[in-house]
Amino acid sequence: MNRIDLPQCPSTSDHLKSLIAQGELMEDTWVTTPNQTSGRGQRGNTWISSPNSNISASVYKTWPAFPVEKSFLISQYIATVLVQWLGDLGLTDTQLKWPNDLFVRTKKVGGVLIENGLHGKNITYSVIGIGINVLQQDFGSVTQATSLALEGLRMDSLETITTSLVDRVTQAMNDFNVLQEERITEAFHRYMYARGTHHWFEHQRLGLFQAVVVGTDQQGQLVLEVNQEPMSFGLQEVSWVFTPTP
Repeated sequence: MNRIDLPQCPSTSDHLKSLIAQGELMEDTWVTTPNQTSGRGQRGNTWISSPNSNISASVYKTWPAFPVEKSFLISQYIATVLVQWLGDLGLTDTQLKWPNDLFVRTKKVGGVLIENGLHGKNITYSVIGIGINVLQQDFGSVTQATSLALEGLRMDSLETITTSLVDRVTQAMNDFNVLQEERITEAFHRYMYARGTHHWFEHQRLGLFQAVVVGTDQQGQLVLEVNQEPMSFGLQEVSWVFTPTP
């Protein structure tokens, strides 16, 4: 395992991808920084992080022959590992909001963004980006955000908890087995936010609607029960709504 710790960078994932483009990179190379200035979330959303307050980290992982249709397994697995890691730290009520957010009750404490390199129908490598709100106290106008500090966790330092995360995820990636698909999905569903309950969503065709959260399918799509019928939705098709306005 190799770790590159930068005092500041626009994006740990972009920095890692630039190193990949330059040539061979050691397996399990991490880029970490306490000050990420242009982080990204799902759908191109900006990940806002106060300087020297949060974990911003990305890791490079290669795969021998990973079918692209099973790509969501990587996200499911890493997200589940992070929930369990947070539980070991004392944050025992963390859940996974599809597709990639770590939630404490109704507030986001972190997230995962995975970008894959492809060769034909296989994933050859992944850049796994992880953000965890650690010490940040003020999120401005963003009301659905929290941090480990706001949740009452006491930590020695940002560096200590970053090292803990790097070690835990590195070990977990080495233990990853695509043949354990059913077990990985079951674990993801066990921690899944709002599973089995009604929630509001917005869809371009359906508009604002309420549905029961069922889980995910084999393609990683969100499965909802709409008017007692199961329907699957992709990443760009449906949005969670927390304050519905008819």
